[in-house]
Amino acid sequence: MKDIIGKMACGSAGRLVSACAVLVSALSARAVEIDLCAARITVENRENGTQARAAEELEKHLALIAGERKPAAGGFEFVIGRVAPGKVAAKDWESHAAAVDGKIYFWGDDGDGRRARPGSSFAVYGFLEKVLGVKWVRPGDDGIVFERRTKVEVPDGWTYRFYPPLEKSDIRVGACPKKRPDFSDFMFRKRFDLEVIPNEFMDAFTLSRMRPEYWDFRHWTWRMRLQTRATYRYGHAFVRWNDRFYKSHPEYMAMWHGTSRGHSRKENGKYVHLCYSNPGTQDQVIRDWLAAGTNEYLNICAAADDMKEYYARVRARGEAARIAIMKKGGLESALDDSELSRLMTFSGSNQAALDGDLAVIARAVARPGLSEAERRRVNEVRLVVEHAKLTQDFILKAPPEGVTDEFIAAAERLKAFRIRHVKDMREAWTMLFSDKKLERPLWHRVRGAHRSGKLQPSASL
Repeated sequence: MKDIIGKMACGSAGRLVSACAVLVSALSARAVEIDLCAARITVENRENGTQARAAEELEKHLALIAGERKPAAGGFEFVIGRVAPGKVAAKDWESHAAAVDGKIYFWGDDGDGRRARPGSSFAVYGFLEKVLGVKWVRPGDDGIVFERRTKVEVPDGWTYRFYPPLEKSDIRVGACPKKRPDFSDFMFRKRFDLEVIPNEFMDAFTLSRMRPEYWDFRHWTWRMRLQTRATYRYGHAFVRWNDRFYKSHPEYMAMWHGTSRGHSRKENGKYVHLCYSNPGTQDQVIRDWLAAGTNEYLNICAAADDMKEYYARVRARGEAARIAIMKKGGLESALDDSELSRLMTFSGSNQAALDGDLAVIARAVARPGLSEAERRRVNEVRLVVEHAKLTQDFILKAPPEGVTDEFIAAAERLKAFRIRHVKDMREAWTMLFSDKKLERPLWHRVRGAHRSGKLQPSASL
């Protein structure tokens, strides 16, 4: 036998290598067919919150994909929280999944009693994404994108590993609301103008609505596998600049309530914003940076000129949009890219352009084979465009002062649309009513006209 192999190795090396490659390929191609309806889930330690949540998420998604779940004692086994045979335990922050001997194992750094980490959960999400093709396009069940199937094949030996690529990769969600906001609280009244917000919108502040939205967002960050390996302290920046430059360089500070730059009271100085558009402010930041002993250059690229041209082009387009917004009137100041929901109404858009958007969306809705969730998401975009048309019409019909029948009619159309779709569209309706730059003064005009008796009373304003 050795002589035969030796001759093959000497005279037919190519055929030997080819034969071995075919054998390895055949072995690696061996796959296990999983019946998603009958598959069962085993949890190593249900007292561990991460493992319990991983099991819940796996069960939830399997039920969505298969349509019906009837786990059987002899069904394929998913094992959560146990290291696969022949594999090693996860290191800090790691998540693993592996198909071994007809089972799929999910394990990872799940933390301990003092700290929780999402190791096993992230391993499950990796399987759902890489094998079953699940995508999470936004928080909530409607954001889960999947294809229905009852079976899937997984190669024996399939593995998945996840390690957070960045030290800090997360989105600040905030705290879970513990109680309904106190509408008499000063900060609440400062943010929301309760005089012009219709009563139909106040249920947005009920705990039964606020808490599910919080947890939908939190679950979405986990599904995105956002995780922070390092803790960074953060807070307001440049909090001492008001004290340093209030007298010598007040131009470094932004306007305080539109009347003066900086604040004369030291205890309020930490809340003063900088005037970022002032070149002197930028120069001072760089001087402070250099004085602290920092390197003179940061992230210099052989492509610096190209990138300079790129950012100049982007800025030119943004400035052109803001100038156009200001010329259309109805705004105290131009909007920037952080206010996309408002920019859509005015940034280069008119009724004809928005009608064109609606035509495109209509074709999308008419496509065959859309799931109900997909259709809802497309229709939400349609509502955004329809809302933009009504909002634009309302603001542009506002006379310089007072009210007109045309303006009031536009206001009533917009208000009726918002009330009708208050739960259909993912938009902070109450914030729109209270927006000082756009709508707040106009709704006060509408309210004043109703209260004066010039118009029929409205149930909402």
